[in-house]
Amino acid sequence: MRMRMMALAMSFTLLPTAAPADEVKSCTAAPDAGLSVHDTTRLAHLEDSRAKGLAANEKDADPEVGKALGQIYDRGIVAASAVVPGNYRCRTIKLGSQFEGGRSVAYGYFACRIAKGASGWTIAKTTGSQNFTGTLTPGGDGLLYKGAGHYGYEKPRAYGSEPEQDQVGCLYGIADNPRHYVLELPEPQFESLFDVIELVPAR
Repeated sequence: MRMRMMALAMSFTLLPTAAPADEVKSCTAAPDAGLSVHDTTRLAHLEDSRAKGLAANEKDADPEVGKALGQIYDRGIVAASAVVPGNYRCRTIKLGSQFEGGRSVAYGYFACRIAKGASGWTIAKTTGSQNFTGTLTPGGDGLLYKGAGHYGYEKPRAYGSEPEQDQVGCLYGIADNPRHYVLELPEPQFESLFDVIELVPAR
């Protein structure tokens, strides 16, 4: 079993040690990454934001959200230095709420795509009412995500074009599957305390 796990990790250039969510460190941004001061701060708070989101979900005790998180975090997260391009099914799990009475929620799967870019990879959620597009570049123990959100009726926007829609986060691998990823978005601009986006290969 140990050899199998190591082989899987090496197959998509991951560090071989899996860890529970509270032991995974945030990725890092190079000085020339072009992040705003606000997003640099959000990235630095990723671990705290994750802890707050998971704690809020424990309070909500939603079985569907708990099941969705279990498929990610119970298997262990591993640091990623690369990602496999292709078509993916992706779903957003919003933990906690910025509003009184709000709750954690797990949405259904939509379409995402990862492609090779000039200095890393591009990632986009292409279906659904709330989409995003951005880049993935190596940064510490994960891949740094820098992107922006847009609604389904809008065209994708570039990072920095509308600061309220800017996003920053880290992408990690799931230990037992070389093409199962999780993108974590700390301190979202709207709605939740922490966003988790699961990506699995499209069928």
